Amino acid sequence: MENNDKEVNRIERIKGVLEKLNHNYDSLPKMTKHNLEKIDLAVDQLIEYEKAISIENSRVYASINNVAKITGISNKTFQNNIVLKKFLEVRQADFRKVDVSYELTELRHNNNELQRMVDIFTKKDIECEPLRRRIVILEEENKELMRRNSELSGTVPVVSGPDAGSGHHVRLKDIRKVITWNVNGFKKRSNEIRNLIDTEGPDFLCLQEIRSSSIEDIRGYHKYEHPGNRKGYSGVAVYSRHRAKSFNYYNDEGRIIVLEFDDFVLVNAYVPTIGTDHARKQYRFEFDLSLQAILSKIDLPVILCGDMNAAPEKIDALKYNTSFAGQTDDEVSMFHKYNDMGYVDMMRKLHPGISEYTWNSQLRLDYFLLKDIRRVEECWTLRYGTSDHIPVYLEFDNSNQVKQETKLVS
Repeated sequence: MENNDKEVNRIERIKGVLEKLNHNYDSLPKMTKHNLEKIDLAVDQLIEYEKAISIENSRVYASINNVAKITGISNKTFQNNIVLKKFLEVRQADFRKVDVSYELTELRHNNNELQRMVDIFTKKDIECEPLRRRIVILEEENKELMRRNSELSGTVPVVSGPDAGSGHHVRLKDIRKVITWNVNGFKKRSNEIRNLIDTEGPDFLCLQEIRSSSIEDIRGYHKYEHPGNRKGYSGVAVYSRHRAKSFNYYNDEGRIIVLEFDDFVLVNAYVPTIGTDHARKQYRFEFDLSLQAILSKIDLPVILCGDMNAAPEKIDALKYNTSFAGQTDDEVSMFHKYNDMGYVDMMRKLHPGISEYTWNSQLRLDYFLLKDIRRVEECWTLRYGTSDHIPVYLEFDNSNQVKQETKLVS
């Protein structure tokens, strides 16, 4: 209800601004309305960032350049669309009224929120040298926040489970098994999740559609979660035997978690469906572009897994129909862009020509897409659980390591 109220208030504010500019909201094209909402949200985010990091005398202005980088709207679109440009000018006036005399600790922003701000303002290359200097200072403060992390509250907590496994120094050669599973509700499947971990003992269990504000502790595992802002909807999480060097999350709906280790990165993604009526087609494509942009900045081998909501080949569907969600030409084309980036569909590579479905015995939607990673022994499904998806596992060949360890023992 709260999110719906915010949506209504946002649209009413947009309409009010447009009336002052002698523009009628209802008569605007759908894409223009969508972009206006993104601009309005971006300015609100910039205001919150301004408050959160106490920039003092310098500012991250709600300029066309900065808003364009956050929303993905091109500068050319701003220049060609007078409605967007004028609307942003009005919202800039609101931005300049912000009182920035806040302390970071008083705003109760924990380590993860700080990481998110640093990521936004560095990886998106926003030109603001005073801010970059401030980020250096914040990174020093961040070390103290990490120490106090368990005491601080935050919107997306990182919580280490009791007796969790190894520290930061874990390498790809140490990993034996990874499982991905769209559980369609964590609370409904909590016992099944525990049993799966007890039975399979994975290094990582990547969950999608947790639909919960928090997941349970499991002995021997760290937990990393991003439930998103909408209660009871979407959300991703990872149970890990190994503590990550860094943890980042993306998307307000709770759809991407990125864990970095010594020599590889694990990405857990829940790609949105376009829906049976294709109403979220634009959102889906913007999400794919965002995820691909995140992946393009990783310079280590990557394990990308999760519910990709696409069946790119005919053998990936019981009844292939290009008008159905997950099978449209545009979705398939977007999925193949991951392949173009060097990501290999491991199940298809190991089992070419074999049909296997992960959703309702009808579609293959869940994947392991690997980049610059070898020695994979198996990638297949587990006939397990009561979710509408079944788990998919990835198993590495550790035979060489076992031989070396045996030599040492003997």
